[in-house]
Amino acid sequence: MNLARKLNALVDGWFTAPEPNAAGRIGLFRILYSAFYIWHTSFQFAASMAGFPDLHSKRIFLLGLFPVEVTPELLALLESSLVAALVLLMIGFKVRPVTALVLIGGCVLEAFHTRADAERGSLFLVFYIPLFMLLCNARWGATYSLDALLERRAGKPLVEPSSSFGAFFIPARAVLAMLGLLFLSAALLKIAAGGTWLDQPRFMADLMLEDNVDATIKGLPLNPLAALVSGNPALYRGLLYQVIVFEGLFFLGLFSRALRSFFLALAVVFHAVGAIWLTVTFTQILIVYALYIDWQKLRERVWPKRADVLAGAPSGVLIAATICLAVVAGAFWNQGNGLRSVINLGGRLDWHTVWYPILPLSLIWLVLAVRGLVRSLILQKTTA
Repeated sequence: MNLARKLNALVDGWFTAPEPNAAGRIGLFRILYSAFYIWHTSFQFAASMAGFPDLHSKRIFLLGLFPVEVTPELLALLESSLVAALVLLMIGFKVRPVTALVLIGGCVLEAFHTRADAERGSLFLVFYIPLFMLLCNARWGATYSLDALLERRAGKPLVEPSSSFGAFFIPARAVLAMLGLLFLSAALLKIAAGGTWLDQPRFMADLMLEDNVDATIKGLPLNPLAALVSGNPALYRGLLYQVIVFEGLFFLGLFSRALRSFFLALAVVFHAVGAIWLTVTFTQILIVYALYIDWQKLRERVWPKRADVLAGAPSGVLIAATICLAVVAGAFWNQGNGLRSVINLGGRLDWHTVWYPILPLSLIWLVLAVRGLVRSLILQKTTA
């Protein structure tokens, strides 16, 4: 029992440990999450899933709530409703119930998309993040939200964005634990599964060549290093082992902020390289890594003043404008490509091109993370 209590206290302490600017950064993340989700939805076109055959022996549970033949109009309505809910979430109006709507609506649409391509699932985006936020009382609405402004006007205590109260960061730590578990399981599967990876040392070389063919078909840039890697056993075997080692050791990021920053930055570089040169992309998971950037600190550097832009507007006007904006966005979402094109810059900012600006930014993050890790190790030695 003593061991169980100590373990429980250790886990609780990890989840609730203070995090710099936790309240502000999680509130700003809510805005980024909503914007990213809307952008991600802009090139999904849920209506195209109508009439798509089930590729599994059993239907996904959520699809059992719908008839076998779903009309494009129904799917378009579901997608438009989700976009409207995301607009409300971005502004921060009725955050807790709206988070529940985003969770339910996203999971329903994800179930339809999973019929077509399960490997491109967006579980972190549509499920884990809103679920963990909801379970933690939707604290991501405590700052930078219309709800927070209305509560302040009602005389309720104000949550300062600079608050480091660990409860605000519990969802982020839960997501990190899940991410570490999935990376570790991926490494174990690569080692244990027969017919791939360790059993086929040319796996990475052949993958690069196949992806160049795929890139040619899709009109994407070719990987200029594919031929060099394919003809050099040391290179393609080294790349194979590097992937396994990275995935297998990612869980170490759970044990310190310095290691967390290092492995997260490395993960973004890993995804960016795969997306740009291997046409292997997990673009929907990109928003997960944004959870661990101190947006509050960045916001204070860019805009040192308090964020009180709408402080003088009447509450009724703000609520009415918010609802109208959400309704208009949902109503026009599936009226041609106009609103979608605005969001994804006329199709120029898609699942592939988004990684071009992300790669240099992730390299900068990696350099800063390595510097922070080195400083942490030096500090540990000097204090030992």
